[in-house]
Amino acid sequence: MAFVRDAIRYFTLAFISVLLVSCSGGGEDGTAGMPSQEDIAASSGDNEGSDDVATSSDNETNKVIISGTITYDRIPFEDSFYGGLDYPSTTQVPARGVVIKALDGSNSEIASTVTSATGEYSVTVDRNTDIKIRVVAQMTSSSPTWDITVRDNTQGGSGYVMDGSLVSSGTTAGQIRNLHAASGWNGSQYTSTRSAGPFAILDSIYDSVQVLVGADANLELPELTVFWSEDNIAVGGAHNQGFIGSSFYSTGSGSIYILGKADNDSDEFDRAVIQHEFAHYVEDKLSRSESIGGSHNLDSRLDMRVAFGEAWGNAFAGISSGDSVYRDSFGNEQQFGFSFDVENNVVYNPGWFSERSLQAIIYDIYDSTSDGDDDISLGFGPIYDALRSSAYLSFSGMTSIYPFIELIKQANPSAEASINDMLSAQDIYGTGMYGDGETNDAGTPIILPIYQSISVGESTTVCSGNNFKEYNGVDVNRFVLLSIAQAGRYTMTAQKSSSSTLVLTNPQLELYLNGDYVAASRSSTANVETLSRNLEVGTYLLQVNESTNSDNFDTTGGTACYDVSLNL
Repeated sequence: MAFVRDAIRYFTLAFISVLLVSCSGGGEDGTAGMPSQEDIAASSGDNEGSDDVATSSDNETNKVIISGTITYDRIPFEDSFYGGLDYPSTTQVPARGVVIKALDGSNSEIASTVTSATGEYSVTVDRNTDIKIRVVAQMTSSSPTWDITVRDNTQGGSGYVMDGSLVSSGTTAGQIRNLHAASGWNGSQYTSTRSAGPFAILDSIYDSVQVLVGADANLELPELTVFWSEDNIAVGGAHNQGFIGSSFYSTGSGSIYILGKADNDSDEFDRAVIQHEFAHYVEDKLSRSESIGGSHNLDSRLDMRVAFGEAWGNAFAGISSGDSVYRDSFGNEQQFGFSFDVENNVVYNPGWFSERSLQAIIYDIYDSTSDGDDDISLGFGPIYDALRSSAYLSFSGMTSIYPFIELIKQANPSAEASINDMLSAQDIYGTGMYGDGETNDAGTPIILPIYQSISVGESTTVCSGNNFKEYNGVDVNRFVLLSIAQAGRYTMTAQKSSSSTLVLTNPQLELYLNGDYVAASRSSTANVETLSRNLEVGTYLLQVNESTNSDNFDTTGGTACYDVSLNL
């Protein structure tokens, strides 16, 4: 978040100011930004139980209770297909599950807690002690387990906090300190610190976490950092300068980056975008993901890994928010946007390669609304169980709709006929974990069968194309399962086939085991590629493609066919 750091202004309401602070390295000292608001009041002591609290805390332990409610500005969307953020309809909502710290005059932590589902908190401190309340843009829980923090990638990864002023805890039974994170919007533009941003991001993730906990009471999420800054812009470049290109999840760092540039593309209030990226984190950390990423749209004919990963993200956003309509704002004053309904079963180019087809199937398995061929309502539990099952995690192929749906059908046999009807309605006919017998070729026969298999001494012919998209189109990458019956050193070769229409080829090989990368060979030698590797007993997957079909240059590439062999 870009702060005014050389001239900090203080705003006082009922003699307490509250500041949004950027704390480097997770420490407690930082530079204050433009202020938000805090209310403070003493408890009257009239309400039921207040006298007991005063007796036990004041007289026996010399303690007092400071409590309050933490809120932030939530900006909704206009109710139209192309509508953006609706600032006049801004409401103050609870900041749920965020970390609260009581600090003394030297910024030492005296007590800590997290806010409730209604944004309320309570901490016990010594009376007659100068205390300030700090709200940290962080959600933590020890059982179930998560630790999710919003940080500023343009300020060395400093965390966001909101501070109240240093005020005596007094001697009364209870003191109320309510803090509010304002949006910073003045009616036509952002003119002060956008304090609500980090808390809006966390609150969207809070809903997603609750969905996961509903399916797994023993949930253990790995630590997650969400990077957001007012300078994060939809231009590629150095992430520490805000050039992040788009909101995205990074498998390399295991972190999420969220756009924040006003009048360009700012996503902190775009609930679906945040929950979509969180879904990628869940798939990566709790399940498995082999998505190769790249540009895509709902009607692209995509690599099956990309189609499934993006569909999962869209469907999970709808599940998390309770709203099947996915919305994203952008443009001047964030007044523009687009939306789509993940439950919409009308699909252009339907199939196992369609993000739009797959998101409708995943959401329809979950939801309770019967529409079209959807007459089941399994909830989220079976979806979560399939993604977490050992059969899915150890599957020899790649992630796609097939292993996911097969495991759901196995666990819910009474729903199998209905699920098959939904699949057929989307022109998906393959069966089992590998999509055996699939007949939907997306208009290019070279993509079927989805997997081919060979053993030692055998060969098969595969073809790579770029008929639909460079890099991540459905026909770019081909998959060959390798059956290894004994440990040894094996050689995999892709040699240009006589059936290739591309005259000069440059094949590339990548080897995987249960979705995990093993090795690759990408030499510049024309028409042939060889990969030698010591392999253990098992079933490996060899990905084959033509380099000029995955270089993102539309003027290169074409149909390149290879004879793929395996030798000991």
